[in-house]
Amino acid sequence: MKRLALALAAVLLLAACGCGRQSGAEVAGTPVSAGVCRYFDDLARTQNPDASEEDRQAATDALLSEYVAVNSAFSARGLRLTSQQKAAVSQSVNDLWRLFGSYYTSLGVTKQELWKVETSEAYREALLLDYYAPDGDEPVTEATLQSYFGENYIAYFWLDIGTRRTIRICHQFRVIHVITVAG
Repeated sequence: MKRLALALAAVLLLAACGCGRQSGAEVAGTPVSAGVCRYFDDLARTQNPDASEEDRQAATDALLSEYVAVNSAFSARGLRLTSQQKAAVSQSVNDLWRLFGSYYTSLGVTKQELWKVETSEAYREALLLDYYAPDGDEPVTEATLQSYFGENYIAYFWLDIGTRRTIRICHQFRVIHVITVAG
């Protein structure tokens, strides 16, 4: 029920938004800075470089609507990021800015606006955990997760040849056999 309400809210937000590259936007009464708009506009262009201008604008509006919906839902639920989550956001922003700062600057995106976008991603993860945790609104059991990933993702094996003459045979991040090489 909550997911349906969130989806409906996102559709309503989408109808109420329009991003101008220079002026920012207002999404369902929530102002969004021009830099955040430019970030999502660039993301929409990157995700589908062959899209028409109308399709790109629609994709940008959808991304902006989702951004505002996530921030609003996080705030409405009274959630807070842990110090570890805040540190991860800070590290991510610093790494992205160190590598792509001149690119973001050329777009007109400041480090603070990049921080807002990355914080929103952390909010999204926290919301998912809040919804689907064992004590959440729609708890998902470990067996359900294993079944889902078993049906939708591949399993793999690899050999890890260590520096101490050991070979570990691993299956999906679990060591299942270790061989020690003589000599």
